[in-house]
Amino acid sequence: MGMRQMKAQRTQVEQRMHEVWKCGAKTLELAKPLVMGIVNVTPDSFSDGGRFLTPDAAAAHAKELVEQGAHIIDFGAESTRPGHLAVSPQEEMARLLPALEAFGKHDGVAVSVDTRNIETAREALRCGADILNCVTPLTRKGAEAFAELAAESGAGLVAMNWNEHENSSGIKHVMGNLANQKAIAIQAGCAPEQIVIDPGFGFGKTREEDIAIFKEMDLLMQIAPVLAGISRKRTLGFITGEEDPGKRLGASVAAAVCAVVRGAKVVRVHDVRETVQAIKTWEAL
Repeated sequence: MGMRQMKAQRTQVEQRMHEVWKCGAKTLELAKPLVMGIVNVTPDSFSDGGRFLTPDAAAAHAKELVEQGAHIIDFGAESTRPGHLAVSPQEEMARLLPALEAFGKHDGVAVSVDTRNIETAREALRCGADILNCVTPLTRKGAEAFAELAAESGAGLVAMNWNEHENSSGIKHVMGNLANQKAIAIQAGCAPEQIVIDPGFGFGKTREEDIAIFKEMDLLMQIAPVLAGISRKRTLGFITGEEDPGKRLGASVAAAVCAVVRGAKVVRVHDVRETVQAIKTWEAL
């Protein structure tokens, strides 16, 4: 077999790997973009803190997002907004686990848990979660435990970039960091089909850096399927001049569609119904 044929064959294998996301017992098809709905079981999230703090409120909102067309529900019980107050794993689990139990299992819908605590991640999997949305980069000391847990359980894994050093925010640095995280996950025993990467908009980046990375997001597809989470964020306020996160609906939907156009396989959003409608319209037209 010649070098050109080998390269073509490798490309075909990589493309097939990018067509599915293995998440425990569930396999999510990535031929069409998936919408991940956000449920914040927190008192202090930047956009909707306190609205879904009780288990019943969180579960009801999650079920509503499923009815609106969400393919994945992402539960988070600790805010990651700038200046947030960290909570202990015990407090995080006290918020999160009852909400997961109240939501229960839903056919065709995957449950994701947004956390930096390995204890929370482990207990969430026992409560039926399918995806570990790790907000601690796997390159940080100790964070490889998330990759080991994903390998052990077969759960889907989201590896996210969080710029921690000056001059580390360009697309090449983000690509290098995410490629390293993927390598760590595979070394821990994860299959490539378990891994999705998130450029981490707003995490250690200026608004200008967010925009620059967004415009080159298609390059990240060389590494793994991409999840884009920019819904209601400060960068959209910077672009539009709208200071209230809850009034950034138009900007958030536009950003989600732009992310899909640039190759994102998953978009993480607050406004599921509007995003689903926009993506369906883009696909049709």
